[in-house]
Amino acid sequence: MIKFLFIAAVTFASTFASAHNIPNFQQVHKELFRGGRPSVQDLRDLKKMGIRTILNLENDNKAVAAETDVAKALNFNYISIPTATFFKPSDENVDRIQEILKNPNNYPIFIHCTHGRDRTGLMMGIYRVEADGWDPKLAYKEMVDLGFRKVLLALKGYYKDRTGMKFRSEEQIVRTAGIESPLVSGPSSESF
Repeated sequence: MIKFLFIAAVTFASTFASAHNIPNFQQVHKELFRGGRPSVQDLRDLKKMGIRTILNLENDNKAVAAETDVAKALNFNYISIPTATFFKPSDENVDRIQEILKNPNNYPIFIHCTHGRDRTGLMMGIYRVEADGWDPKLAYKEMVDLGFRKVLLALKGYYKDRTGMKFRSEEQIVRTAGIESPLVSGPSSESF
């Protein structure tokens, strides 16, 4: 029995290590993983790891079609929610993605976009705030540390609006100008 458990552990560890060929592959929680576009072999490795659901955020129709075929052949629960890199995502799509990520019936789950940094980073940042209860600034720091590009203003703006995060420059501008603003001080009694 011990020999069997050891072999199973070594097999999982080597499969887990080979999944690291996926760009920006990270384990978020015990049964939640994120990264970039997996190759056919990566999908096989994810299956060996026990991944049940693949959530693809890519909007490249050709790549999505190719992955769909392989994922279906490997019997994954495969979900594609195309999300643009340079445009604000719809609340409806983000809500749907968050519901999928929070549903334990989908676990173990792997979420990805092309590189596993911007669209995936945004969705995981929102997940960290809404599901894990993280402070928005801490979740944003993790996003950036894992490759999220701050220059993608539509995604950054969506994160700010969704989580209520105030970026330092906004707070600084308001303070420097001496403006009373809900961003810094809340409404004053004189404004009513």
